[in-house]
Amino acid sequence: MIPHFAHIVLSDCLTSFSERESPIHLKGKLQLAEFFEEKSFEIFVESYLPEICQRPDILVKSTHQSYAIEFQCCTIPIEVRDLRSRGYLKSNIEPVWILRSFEYPEVPPNGIVIIQLTHFRQAFIQHDDFGDASIIAYDPNTEQFIYYAHLIHLQGTRFITKIGVLPRSLQSFPFRQLKPLTSVEGKVYWDIFQRYRKRFLTNAVLTSKKGVKDPFLRVCYFNQLQPIELPLFIGIPLGTVKHLNGRHAEWQLAFIHMCMEQQIQFHDISNELIEVFLLQNLRENNYKLARELCLSYIHFLKQLSLRVDSSLLKQKIPEEKLLEIFLQLIVAKRTEY
Repeated sequence: MIPHFAHIVLSDCLTSFSERESPIHLKGKLQLAEFFEEKSFEIFVESYLPEICQRPDILVKSTHQSYAIEFQCCTIPIEVRDLRSRGYLKSNIEPVWILRSFEYPEVPPNGIVIIQLTHFRQAFIQHDDFGDASIIAYDPNTEQFIYYAHLIHLQGTRFITKIGVLPRSLQSFPFRQLKPLTSVEGKVYWDIFQRYRKRFLTNAVLTSKKGVKDPFLRVCYFNQLQPIELPLFIGIPLGTVKHLNGRHAEWQLAFIHMCMEQQIQFHDISNELIEVFLLQNLRENNYKLARELCLSYIHFLKQLSLRVDSSLLKQKIPEEKLLEIFLQLIVAKRTEY
């Protein structure tokens, strides 16, 4: 039986953190403590760290590394989460945040659904070495880890994801990764995204809040195109778009328009030009991920052998060719858990 020490309000420490603990939080915390103990880690539940005045849910120690496990069941300011993480890192402790699983639509056999992620939950999106975005959560009621994997942004708070479930008994630490999408699953992603792309472009004129000052619409009109007439290579789903201004179609049109104005071919794009574009279009302070998004798009465009000239936006590429390259980008990148 793992001991539990209730949260203590430390009135003599101005930087301490405390919260009223719910039954579901206690239940999940104890289950996770058992999980790490079963993996032969040394664990401490609610262990107080005086040097930083913090009390992680679970302190996990291995031979070479310590981890602060935080099972987050309620919404807190992201600034508070980041402050806690910095405190742990200051003490050479790796913070591991695990969200409580949240409701999602009925999952079809392929596991692919559209979910809504609040801005709070989006802050817990992790990117692996391949740029793939995911959230790992835990459900104390079923004792399962829930994977919201292969996240691709659609619009607003909506994302396409493949949901996977892994029983606690089959999990390892570091946590296992969900296997890559198959070509068939990638085609499902593509079809969903194309429906949303078409809807956005069809309604772009009516829904724009900037009217004639909208940069996206201005570029369309300058090239004598209605938004729905844009070629399919503008608006390619390449991951989470929140790091750049606008939807995929908007920032990609802005990028291509920059290349047309500079009269520079895609294979001649310099790091300096990418930096200029990012400085103008960076939405969130994550330059690295935004740059990787741009590089992925440049790689995509290079494979199409497009020539940058005045006719670029009227060039048509067969959807089959675009889908083939898209699948190469997101399928078969790594092995499964």
